[in-house]
Amino acid sequence: LGDGVKRPKASELNVMEVARRSIVAARTLPTGTKLEESDLVMKRPGTGLGSELLSNLIGRITVQTLDKDELIEWSALSDG
Repeated sequence: LGDGVKRPKASELNVMEVARRSIVAARTLPTGTKLEESDLVMKRPGTGLGSELLSNLIGRITVQTLDKDELIEWSALSDG
């Protein structure tokens, strides 16, 4: 009855994308904004950076304006 290793079944993979949350802009963030936790929220679907990366984004600087609810992408940020 199985090999004892837990892994998602093929039928569960598409559900993971819908159930997972992505990091998005909590408000419009102008170019040059130094990100704080209050600038970011997690929303579904999980097609962007996952919530487990939130702490890696704090303190980074936006290199372009991000609209409210826009997915956060690495290309929109500098190291700060």
